Amino acid sequence: MAKAFEEAAFNLDNGEVSEVVETEYGYHIIKCVSTFDIEQTQANKVAILKERKDKVFEETYNGYLPGLKKNLNKSLYESIEVISDEGLRTSDMFSEEYVGGL
Repeated sequence: MAKAFEEAAFNLDNGEVSEVVETEYGYHIIKCVSTFDIEQTQANKVAILKERKDKVFEETYNGYLPGLKKNLNKSLYESIEVISDEGLRTSDMFSEEYVGGL
């Protein structure tokens, strides 16, 4: 944000309204709804960081996709058999009994 805007905004107390602030983006009148809240600021930082990481990942991933070869081994895919066992749970897959049976 422009320095003049930041200075005006951070010098206000709850409920105060600034004078007209001129920046390169135009003229602004700022009202302070709430002064600094450390918890909300930290939450905002986390949200902004996640948003930026997601954006970078998406850009990188989308750049990678066009060069990815997509070859499907149709006969292998069609030979896959899915077995349903109501008694089997995902957590069982790491038990000694399950692993030992492989």
